[in-house]
Amino acid sequence: MNSLNQHLSSEDLDIALFGVPSASATAHLATCAECTGELSSLRTGFADLRLSTTALASKNLRDLDRIGGLRTLLPLRARRTFFTMPRLALATAALAFAIGAPVALHHRNLAPVAATPAQAAPQISDEALLTTIQSDLNTSVAAPLLPLTSTTPTTENEKED
Repeated sequence: MNSLNQHLSSEDLDIALFGVPSASATAHLATCAECTGELSSLRTGFADLRLSTTALASKNLRDLDRIGGLRTLLPLRARRTFFTMPRLALATAALAFAIGAPVALHHRNLAPVAATPAQAAPQISDEALLTTIQSDLNTSVAAPLLPLTSTTPTTENEKED
């Protein structure tokens, strides 16, 4: 509800219909005939919906029982259980073989690898490292990386002058 002078919002009506309404919504419903009528209409609609779906489900169940139940709707081959005990055992064995054989073959062909200790890089002093960096910074830049001599564009007329 937005304010005391306005009616309940659809969210407030939903909460009042399916949950526990707030104190302000309850107070508003006690004083507002329009919101109370709307809530009553919603309750009636949902009760009718519940009643009609229950009646339809009961009718369908009676009709199904009258014609022999669900088993008569399925073909005879579908009624038989596909996974009988021998088929289930055979499928389990095939699955175990399909998983186990590649793993066993993979582990059988592996030869142990001797571990070699890691070789440490030679120690370079800080001064030598700084000297190397400074010499790299002092070297000249390659020609394609040098900046352009003129940054203003030239036209054909300026080139002829």
